[in-house]
Amino acid sequence: MQNILHYVVQYFLFLAFLLQKVMLMKTQLSIISFLLCVMSLCGCAGLHSDTPEYSEREVQFTIASERVFSDVLGTYTLAIKSSDEGMHWWTPFTADIIGFEYEPGYEYILEVTVRSFLAHGTSVAAEPSEEPHEPEYYLNNVTSKIAKISDDLPLSFE
Repeated sequence: MQNILHYVVQYFLFLAFLLQKVMLMKTQLSIISFLLCVMSLCGCAGLHSDTPEYSEREVQFTIASERVFSDVLGTYTLAIKSSDEGMHWWTPFTADIIGFEYEPGYEYILEVTVRSFLAHGTSVAAEPSEEPHEPEYYLNNVTSKIAKISDDLPLSFE
């Protein structure tokens, strides 16, 4: 009987020892799981910033004295020549230039800041479901405003 009691006590001590080890492992696993979750959240925080990253560059636009009809868009648009792309011909321009108010009959030369939005070193949105941001244009200076009819202006853009 004493042998059986000895084995039962040994068995319960062994179970208590195993339970202690399992609880210690659970605690360690819980701590490791918690740390992994915190690190994951910290890593993701930079990916979904409310403030998009962007680059800026200065360009010079020549704005034509008259709007030109765009067959593709079905409306009249501004016509520009841009120093940014070395353009020597008129091209349609549909974006707004913040701070600039167009008045027909005048050809303008503008100093403009172009802000292009980036997502982690690319020119597309961070989330595939998001639409890429269009560039924003900000007026820095009206270099000239001359009352004239712009030269070589096309009748329409195709």
